[in-house]
Amino acid sequence: YKFQNNSIQRLADGASIPFANGNSDYEEYKQWLSEGGIPEPELTDVELLAKAKEAKRNEIRQAFNTESEAPVVFGTVSYHGGFDSASKLDGAKRMVEEAGGTEVTFFDTTNIPHVLTLLEATTVILTIGADYQTKFAKKQAKMVAIENAININEVEVVVW
Repeated sequence: YKFQNNSIQRLADGASIPFANGNSDYEEYKQWLSEGGIPEPELTDVELLAKAKEAKRNEIRQAFNTESEAPVVFGTVSYHGGFDSASKLDGAKRMVEEAGGTEVTFFDTTNIPHVLTLLEATTVILTIGADYQTKFAKKQAKMVAIENAININEVEVVVW
């Protein structure tokens, strides 16, 4: 027998037995217990570890997604962080370059425009990109630690 959600599974034939007094299969199960039978747990240690790892991976992904989008400060100005932000700013800068311009306007996190030289714009983009890459590397290291964990305690100590 094995615990299964809100019932007992009879391993011999896979039957699901409800916890219902009077049910002949349940009465047989209770008799087996009274004779010293010990049911298998709902999840094995391997299954519990796999569930813990998946939950921790999701936790780390969520933390990364939140933190990677955090504003990045360049000088005294906060710009939107993250890969998408860096890509959009880079696209805007490239359009100005291709048109022969020497300045580009970037908007900060409060939608105030800032006119930057192409060199300043490149530095802003690289700053946002480096911030994203640092956080991405941190996420990857956490994922490796989760994969290498051999027990639930080792999984639980992995934090963002």
